[in-house]
Amino acid sequence: MSRENGFSNLPKDFATPGSWFLGQDRRYVVAEERTYVKRGTSSKILKAFDLRNDMVVAVKTLEEDAARDINYRSMLFREGRAMSRFNHPNIVKFYDLVMERKGEINTPHIIMEFVDGESLLDRLRDDNQGPMTPDEIIDISFQMASALDYIHKEGATHGDVKPNNILKSIDGAVKLTDFANSNFVSLKNARFFSPGYSAPEMALDRANTPSTDLFSFVATVYALVHNALPPDVAMKIEPQFLDIRRYEISNEANEGLKALFRKGMAFDPSKRFYLCSVFANRFANLFQNAKNL
Repeated sequence: MSRENGFSNLPKDFATPGSWFLGQDRRYVVAEERTYVKRGTSSKILKAFDLRNDMVVAVKTLEEDAARDINYRSMLFREGRAMSRFNHPNIVKFYDLVMERKGEINTPHIIMEFVDGESLLDRLRDDNQGPMTPDEIIDISFQMASALDYIHKEGATHGDVKPNNILKSIDGAVKLTDFANSNFVSLKNARFFSPGYSAPEMALDRANTPSTDLFSFVATVYALVHNALPPDVAMKIEPQFLDIRRYEISNEANEGLKALFRKGMAFDPSKRFYLCSVFANRFANLFQNAKNL
């Protein structure tokens, strides 16, 4: 890309030979793949520059093999449509759904907000930053709860709440992302199971409900407090083990928090909290006063 093309002010990440245009009007300049933001088994998220609005955005697209599969293309299209229904400060903003045809294959690309920050998983793994403070964890839990209660009121589920799917910007805003496992995308049952975070009923019958999201939310908060998966949850993903067992929150010394986590991750969905915000409020009150963590 050069001055002759009118891109003299394009950020350097995008003015490289590996960058490419997206959209019929060549509105988006996508950075070369080595600068990818996140990579999964079937999809990847790349940085792009929106020429019309003069801003950096993120593009979710399929890996080459997945792009050949109409099922993956349909699911990514539905994910974009699902995201377009949400308008909440703690959910990554949807901007556009661009179709790109190569031969007989018409592939969707989701254009969304680029969050300048890191995932909660990256934050947990970063030893240089030290452990999260109680105030930081409480703030994150309130923002997560707000986003989840909102999508549940809209009739949606997320289906894969975990630290890797929650972003925190450099200004402290928490953003829920990756709706590939939402009921709006999978249409009924969950497609993924994340050991340690997914509710047990997801392993049994692929349930995908607000209650399964709440379980995953509570498990995520537990991970933030202890920088570890909830004890015994990760071990019990095989259906034959999911019977009468209960989870022992063995890392939790504070009895009030132990009871709170146990209720939030109850084996029986009907025993859990009915709103994520209810858990967040009770957690904040207990966690601020907890002494033996």
